[in-house]
This record gives sequence, structure tokens and C-alpha cells, in this order.
Amino acid sequence: MHTTESRETGNLHAQDDYAVHLRFSQELYGRITAMPALIRTRLLRLEFKPEFLELANRALEEADLAVRANSRGVLAHIQRGRILHMLLREEEAQAAYRTAIACDPQDEDARAAYAHFLMRRGELQAAREQMEAAFLFDPARADMLALRDFIEAGERDPAVFRDYWMAYIRYGVSDIQSSPEEIKRMIRLIQQIGEDPRGPMKVYMKLRPEDKEIRLAYGKVLFERGEYTQALRHFKDMQKSDPNDPDVRRWLDRLNEQGKAGRLIGDLLFKGIVMPISIVIMSPVLAYRWLCVLKSRDLPNIW
Repeated sequence: MHTTESRETGNLHAQDDYAVHLRFSQELYGRITAMPALIRTRLLRLEFKPEFLELANRALEEADLAVRANSRGVLAHIQRGRILHMLLREEEAQAAYRTAIACDPQDEDARAAYAHFLMRRGELQAAREQMEAAFLFDPARADMLALRDFIEAGERDPAVFRDYWMAYIRYGVSDIQSSPEEIKRMIRLIQQIGEDPRGPMKVYMKLRPEDKEIRLAYGKVLFERGEYTQALRHFKDMQKSDPNDPDVRRWLDRLNEQGKAGRLIGDLLFKGIVMPISIVIMSPVLAYRWLCVLKSRDLPNIW
């Protein structure tokens, strides 16, 4: 009897600890979302603001303690996922959301939180699946209805996603988050919304020079922009590692069909007309951006 009472008392204490740590983590998370900025630029680098890091690490610590007190606590795992996502620890965040769902597959909050996480990463089909699962338990859930409308509008017109994804891309592609897998995912997002992906592609190719998919895509971008000589050099460089690659061979044949004169004309048109016009139009914007780069500047809080 004494053992049973001790066990019950221990369970009550664990429940109390869970509630206390979870509530404190949620309070800290609320303070983070109210902050005007979490990241700042310094010279050419992005970095987390120290005050954000302090709050985020404390909030994560409290969420970890809540999980320790109750490993089946869905809300604590969701909380961990949200904070880890803010910290750009994507794989850990995804694992936390999946654990929350595994603890209770019928928990609509876990499904909804995971759907938002997947949506921000550009994984539309997976986000839709989690959204539909949440609807099974609450067909009128407002945030999921809004997400469904947003996804459907974006599928009709990818430009709808532009500002949403570009905010996250600016937040994520930096020295803070430099894993090749994440950069590749960001490249795909940039391509989906029609922006120029060459910058992240160059970074990625240095990290993963063997990735044929991105190297072919980079050459295709050069070709489509009329930078034929650069494209030819790029595909010739690819051919060195695999002389018999049929995809590279097709691109080289296509470029060689233009002949040297055709490539030079294309390059001259690009460098002599397109680039000067772009420079005239963009120079005030670029000047302002460089001024911003040279001084510390906060990026708006996207959370």
C-alpha cells in the first residue's frame, strides 16, 4: 500500500512539474514572438540576436524539462518543435512534431502545428496531408481552413507564396543554417517562386559538387539568362567528371549548335543591353542594400 501511495504521489509531482515547465516555456515563447526582430545582419553575415538566443535556449530548456516530466505530453513536444524551428534546427524540429503525433495520432494541435511547419518549408503535399488529418477531428478549425485556402491559392498562382517563402528564405539561408540539405530545399523554394537561385546554388555546389541535379539546374539558369559562354564552360566542367553523361552531352550539343558567333551575340546582348538597363534600374536599390549590409540591421520577426 505504501508503495502504491508513493507511486501516485510521484505521478502527481511529475504532472505538476510538467505543467509548470510547459507553462513557463510557453510564456518565454510568447515573449519571443512579440520581439520585433530575432536576426540581425552584420557586414555580410546573418546572426541571431543575443537576447533572442537567451530566451529561445531557456524556453527550449523548459520544454525539455516538461518532456522529461511527461514523455507522452503532446504539447511539450509541439513546444520543442516550435522553438527548434525558430533556431533553424530543422531535423530536430521535425522529429519533435512527429513525436507529438506518435504520442497521440488524434491530437489536432499536433497535426496543425506540423502542417504549418511543413508549409513554411515548402512541402505542400505533406502539409495538406496533416491539414486533412486535423480536419478529421475538427472540420471547422480556423487556422487549418485559412491554410487550406492559402495552399489552394498558391497552387493556382505560385506568386501567392512569394512573400511568405522569401521571408523564411532570408531568415534561413545564412551562416546560421548551412547544411547542404537545407540549402537545397531553399533552392527549390526560390525556383518555385521564380526568383534567381544562382547564389544559393553556388554555395550548395561547393558543399555537394557531386550533385548532378543542381549542377544541371545551374547550367540551365545560365542558358535561360543568355549567359551562353558561362553555360558552355559550366557544362564542359561537368563533362570532365563524366564524359559520357547524356544530359551534359545534350546541353553541350545545344550550345555548340549556336556556334561561337551565336554565343558571342547572346553574351553581348546580355552584357551590352540587359545588364546596363538592370544596373540603371537597380543601382539605387543596390546602393541602399549595400548601406544596410555595411551596418548592423535587424530583420523583421517572421514568427
